[in-house]
Amino acid sequence: MGWKTVAIGGMMAILALFSWNIYHFFRLEKHLSGRALVIVADNSDQVSPEAEQFYEKYKTGLLPIEAILFRTSPGNFKGLSAVEVIDKYGEPALGKGLLGDGQGYKQEVLLTGKTANLDSLAQNLARLSNENLTVDIIVVSPGNDAAYLWNGQVVSLADIRTKLYPLHPNLGVVYLAAGWGSQQMEVWRELGARVVNEPMQTEGYPPLAPGGFLTAWTNGESFEKAVSSGYNHEIGWWKFAGAFFPETAKWAQSEASAAAQINFSGDKTLSALNN
Repeated sequence: MGWKTVAIGGMMAILALFSWNIYHFFRLEKHLSGRALVIVADNSDQVSPEAEQFYEKYKTGLLPIEAILFRTSPGNFKGLSAVEVIDKYGEPALGKGLLGDGQGYKQEVLLTGKTANLDSLAQNLARLSNENLTVDIIVVSPGNDAAYLWNGQVVSLADIRTKLYPLHPNLGVVYLAAGWGSQQMEVWRELGARVVNEPMQTEGYPPLAPGGFLTAWTNGESFEKAVSSGYNHEIGWWKFAGAFFPETAKWAQSEASAAAQINFSGDKTLSALNN
């Protein structure tokens, strides 16, 4: 086999791969253009004592890493506690990052701080559904089997059901990174979500998994694979950090343990291409 044959074969393989990627991209864009993304991201001043102690112990080494994660200068963290850093810089960076990861959606809505409340969520779901858009939801906040904590206010699952059910929102998938609780899944399913993951409480700080999920989801992965990709994204970060801060090794183990126990309600094989 001559080098020309090899070269031509290689060029044809590259062209075929390139053509498939272009086809996949436009096919995915078409499906996302009929969808909207609503993100509820609010930390409500919640940081575990362990995370706060870790921050204070390794503050000098952590600041450059957090500056990269939160897209700001290390100097802005001077004199701030871990919870203050997250509330002032982490939440906005998380929100903006998720909006960037969600490129391709026809509309994106970020509810954080004062806008992270049930009334705002209801208004946006009603508006987007009336525009015949399928609405995917991401919730990143403290939560349990009874309620979420948004902007320092308790928002019960019962109130969410009562407020949203009459709207008959046109829900797609709901991704939860909100404490723990299988009841969260069931409420969103009752409201019409096609599939929901069970949130699993971990020591993740800050929440890195949602970005990994959304990147995989908007690239056509199934919901199940996208949720796993989110965990793997966060595990990768903690393993990297473990080279400098040994304590983070157990956070990676915690994420891996949670990833092995993921539960779903609904059709976890759904993707943005077939949902």
